[in-house]
Amino acid sequence: MTLNDILKRLKEPVAPSYISQKKVGNSVLDFISWFDYCDILDERCGLGNWYWEIVSTTISDNRYFMTGRLTIAGTDRSISQDATGTEILNCSSYGDPSSNAEAMALRRACAKFGLARELWRKDDKPNHSYQSQLKPMGKREITREEWLALRAKQG
Repeated sequence: MTLNDILKRLKEPVAPSYISQKKVGNSVLDFISWFDYCDILDERCGLGNWYWEIVSTTISDNRYFMTGRLTIAGTDRSISQDATGTEILNCSSYGDPSSNAEAMALRRACAKFGLARELWRKDDKPNHSYQSQLKPMGKREITREEWLALRAKQG
């Protein structure tokens, strides 16, 4: 598949099954997990036709910064996009600062290629054809401490 073919496929709408929601403050945000982005890249680029690498990491002002590079390879040529991610060092969210920053960088690099770019829009326009197909969030989210305890039990 040529690079142009792949780039067209990356801009196609994402299946609603990949889209989750999370509550942030008083808002509910749509998002795709980093591992689902990897599955979508496998599907749309072809297994082995994309590559993710960490370009740099920096710790400064109680934050972890990461730059990653996503390369998409077609049969005729390849192209790369760099993107950054950041997380505070004592984050209270799931994951650790480096994995959260890496996930952010990967999502941003994918958006630069057009993949799920509509999820980044901050306007109130109803531009999500999948909106009515989303399942409501569970009644309760667990705390970081609860998540760490569950993770420790698993292993």
